[in-house]
Amino acid sequence: MAKFRYRNGRVVDEDGMPMLNQAERAMEPQAPYMIGDSQPHLMSMTNGKMYDSKSEMRKEYRRAGVIEVGSDVQHKRSEPSIAEKEAAKRKRQASVGRALSKAGFGAP
Repeated sequence: MAKFRYRNGRVVDEDGMPMLNQAERAMEPQAPYMIGDSQPHLMSMTNGKMYDSKSEMRKEYRRAGVIEVGSDVQHKRSEPSIAEKEAAKRKRQASVGRALSKAGFGAP
């Protein structure tokens, strides 16, 4: 039969473990919840490669300008994707080339 003592405001056994009531005994043990980066191998819809890391797949999606949809509420992105930035850069370069040609300097 276990012996319990009142120590520091709690009822504990000889080893210092707390005495549990009926509801506490019925609960599953509590532990920190960890979300890992690994996942089963999934094929990317953008380039067809297989990924087993969530962060690597999301990097590829961001590079391609894909928005990953889940159960979260959609929100407006604060900055453009990498693909949008690259498209804007190509557009600026083409515009500068046309301007230089019109000025008689030739395209770079």
